[in-house]
Amino acid sequence: MNKVISKHNVTITFSEISVKMTKILLACGVVAGPVYLIAGLAQAFTRPGFDITRHDLSLLSNGDLGWIQVANLIITGLLVIASAVGMRQALHEAMRVLCPGGRLVVLEASRIIWPLLYRVYLLYMRICIPVIGWIATRGDASAYKYLLRGMENFPTAEEFVQELASVGFTDISFERLSFGIVAIHVARKPY
Repeated sequence: MNKVISKHNVTITFSEISVKMTKILLACGVVAGPVYLIAGLAQAFTRPGFDITRHDLSLLSNGDLGWIQVANLIITGLLVIASAVGMRQALHEAMRVLCPGGRLVVLEASRIIWPLLYRVYLLYMRICIPVIGWIATRGDASAYKYLLRGMENFPTAEEFVQELASVGFTDISFERLSFGIVAIHVARKPY
């Protein structure tokens, strides 16, 4: 295994660096939402004429100070992209550390496969989640609308199977739960 040795004679393997970098990239996905909300809410409460009960946070990108919200959107987007890269690296790392024949089990959000039930679910989510969000935040449902847009774009269980296969996993199967809202994927590292 390749090693990096610093001037202080501390040995760090490339694998350890890779694991640390993957954790940092995955953490980007964890902080993306809070960064967006905190920056957006800070602007919403300080921008003259902006009424959080009537306006979406995305409207903050207009006007002289709009560059702040544009920067917020760009930074949030970059954090999400970094998280996607981290997810891919995490799958590669899982492949690396599993023993030959070892199993990987992942609970992942998915999409309901029955079109009518999926439409009913999305309708429910479009009506109820923003209302719950509006109540929970005392007037700002924009974050929950953003969450819904993300949910509408979740990969299917079959798409996640393809992602696992592209990393090298075999014997991949999945089981949908809660009418397909989530799926448990099981994959095996080849012998």
